[in-house]
Amino acid sequence: MAKLNDIQLLRINYLRGPNIWTYRPVLEVWLDLGELEDYPSHTIPGFTARLTQWLPALIEHHCGVGERGGFLQRLEEGTWCGHVLEHIVIELLNLAGMPTGFGQTRSTSQRGVYRMVFRARDEQVARVALAQGHALIMAAINDEPFDVKAAVARVRTEVDDQYLGPSTACIVTAATDRGIPHIRLNDGNLVQLGLRRQPAPHLDGRDRIHQRHRRRHRQRQGPDQEPAQVVRCAHPRRPGGQQPRRSLGSRAGHRPARGGQALRRQPRPRRDAGPAQEGRHRGGLPRGLPRGQRRDGRALHPR
Repeated sequence: MAKLNDIQLLRINYLRGPNIWTYRPVLEVWLDLGELEDYPSHTIPGFTARLTQWLPALIEHHCGVGERGGFLQRLEEGTWCGHVLEHIVIELLNLAGMPTGFGQTRSTSQRGVYRMVFRARDEQVARVALAQGHALIMAAINDEPFDVKAAVARVRTEVDDQYLGPSTACIVTAATDRGIPHIRLNDGNLVQLGLRRQPAPHLDGRDRIHQRHRRRHRQRQGPDQEPAQVVRCAHPRRPGGQQPRRSLGSRAGHRPARGGQALRRQPRPRRDAGPAQEGRHRGGLPRGLPRGQRRDGRALHPR
């Protein structure tokens, strides 16, 4: 069989927040199969055998069948290479230590062009996995050798470089289990929990927590590991821009402990005004005198 042309990756978008596919971050890829549109999986000689030999864990993929071995059944019956690439990328991520189970591939109005998405906790890791999966599927189609262990090691290296530290990862995992969205703010361990449309001006949208324990984290963790840094968004504003009332000396939304006796600013005690301080005010000039005249009657600025 003649060598087939590569699958073209037309566009790659990393969707960080809730989207049309899911409420979790995904990598969306627009694929152009080209002439592979006329070659489903069951028409390529030895394609299924090579894939199952390189990636034996594909038997665990249920796919749309809903049972173990469902994806292999789709391969034998015939499915298009965009769908196959989706499962290859997901399996590479699983082997690299970043479990992923969500993926979809849908056709478009243009023949041979598909939209493929898969769960992506980190953009750079997902892009590396996509590149390795693309190379693997083309090697399987054209019956060329491919080093699967090197591809998995490349993805695992990117996971180790980009993934969160153990303490921050535990916080993010707990937030994900509770349905709290999170956004990674830098290449380190700075993560934002929750989403807001307008940040509070006095907090600039972020209220850092765990700052008191940074020194403790540095003592517990290794010398080369960053301490966990998690920020949470401030409370959302009320409709119409109204803010919850805050009693002076008490928490917002709670009455003071002693009824309505909130702490009041007491006036500063004043000393007895002597004759030299009589009639003086904050500016230091005597009151009740014409402009430009001193108390003794002489001009302030004689000519």
